[in-house]
Amino acid sequence: MSEQHNTDTSSVPELPSIGIIISGSDALARKKTIESIEKQTYDNHEILINEDDSPCSFFNNLDKTHGVYCFVRAGDKFYDLSILTRAASRFSRDSLVGGIYFDCCIEDKDDLVNQILLPPYDTETFPNLLGMFPIFVNTSVCEQFPMDENLDSLYNHNLLLKISSKYMIIHDDSLAFSLHKYENDLSSDIAYLTS
Repeated sequence: MSEQHNTDTSSVPELPSIGIIISGSDALARKKTIESIEKQTYDNHEILINEDDSPCSFFNNLDKTHGVYCFVRAGDKFYDLSILTRAASRFSRDSLVGGIYFDCCIEDKDDLVNQILLPPYDTETFPNLLGMFPIFVNTSVCEQFPMDENLDSLYNHNLLLKISSKYMIIHDDSLAFSLHKYENDLSSDIAYLTS
């Protein structure tokens, strides 16, 4: 009996394009981020430069032509070469996924890696995390949940919280990003979110 393989790809969903928004005014840090994006194996993406530290106003006023958007800060680097592919594949498999976040690390000048293991998404733990880390969001979801322009740093975290009221948030425990180390005062964002 001969075996036949199904090579019909018409039922395979097309992977969405990804718009990657890099926020921050530091041109050297931004160059490092761009270099890491250019090494990604998934090439259906566009890099969008936002010279402000917060992407909220930039993103809310953007003509959204991509199926997925990723928000990173200048200096953050993609740690794994297949992260864009993983994110695009996950969004294409399930229309209920509104956002995805990955584990991160901070690389010191001595090449020491401090991994940040983020918790799986659940309604009790995640709201207490107040973290600044890159995320991916489904563009159609963002029409219902614009970014809060009153936030300076916790905009990604807040966006995932808002999206989670109607859609799934996925935590992929792959080490995806190396974050640029910097000092940031979150007190105004925390005061705003708790008022």
